[in-house]
Amino acid sequence: MILLTDKKDDGLTDLLEKLNIYLFHDNFRPLIEETIKDLYYSNDEVIYLLKLPHIDRALSKFREAEEKQVIHHAKNYFRACLKSAAIETTI
Repeated sequence: MILLTDKKDDGLTDLLEKLNIYLFHDNFRPLIEETIKDLYYSNDEVIYLLKLPHIDRALSKFREAEEKQVIHHAKNYFRACLKSAAIETTI
């Protein structure tokens, strides 16, 4: 089990591996990685809750919104989707 209490140089890499980011399509993987990286380095509490189903749900919400409107700040929007998915499913 990977604990994020001690952030080491390889902590982010371990987290990305734990979350199986490689399973996502190449079109979305960079967005997912960058968003998780931002959450990790900002020490956002949601990073400790994050699991694969949260990412999947966030991506689903993001794609649904993308079909209805143009998303100008994709990373910020996806970050909100990811945080929302993690919080909604842990309550």
